[in-house]
Amino acid sequence: MTPVDVDRLKAQTYFRTNPLRYLVHLKYMHLYRDIISCTVLEHQHQTAVLLRYPANRVKRDAARYPQADQVLMPVAANDDLTRRLLDHIALNLERDHAHIIKFCEPSTEAMFQQHLPLEPVRHVMSYTTIPEARYELAPNVSIETQPRASCIAFYVENDYSHAEMTNYFANDALAFTIYDYDDPISTCIAFRFFEDVWEIGGVHTREAMRHKGYARQVVQTALSYVLQQGKTPRYQVESINIPSIRLAESLGMRPGAVFQHYLLPPVSRRTTP
Repeated sequence: MTPVDVDRLKAQTYFRTNPLRYLVHLKYMHLYRDIISCTVLEHQHQTAVLLRYPANRVKRDAARYPQADQVLMPVAANDDLTRRLLDHIALNLERDHAHIIKFCEPSTEAMFQQHLPLEPVRHVMSYTTIPEARYELAPNVSIETQPRASCIAFYVENDYSHAEMTNYFANDALAFTIYDYDDPISTCIAFRFFEDVWEIGGVHTREAMRHKGYARQVVQTALSYVLQQGKTPRYQVESINIPSIRLAESLGMRPGAVFQHYLLPPVSRRTTP
């Protein structure tokens, strides 16, 4: 086993100590193995990990952060290891390039903020259910293995691509939809995010039919289905999407992870030391 393989194994072992918090890290290590680099630092049986990859090689990052050269995902078990990560980054980053840094740990984020001129660009919350949660299937929600084109159009409005839809539904995704005859009123999808975690996303209700409880019914039904299959649901929402946050919390879901993205501008753009 090469040193690179050893570091990858150590990182994956660490991430699996809290798989919901580090779910994105695990998925990216699986999906982008050929482009993602992994640095592991250890001290007194504690671990820090830095994942790093070119922003233009991951479609969503390329679209969302065209100004960035690389994306960094640092995690650390304590402040001492966080400082070591900062030292490593200072030695290895291209100072004339912009970078995106993604955090899922408040303590790591806070220390990076103290030492780097970070600019917040995105705040994402990932919800899941509590262990004892139970949900009923709403009787007027249709469950489909292949959604109609009108539903696909709703998902595309929510920033999913046609290619993603094709891939999800070729791999057992389901659509949960309330129809008015053949026209969708409200819909969402459930698809495998990684291993036994299924994401509930694409929630969309026709504008004229909002605030009537339809989104709650389709998400509630999706949650019921995912839990009945013995899977773990994940519901991700932007922090500015207050209606979606209220929906998640009204269904008794709780944040499983919080992700904050920052831009680290190139030296030429920095206004602080």
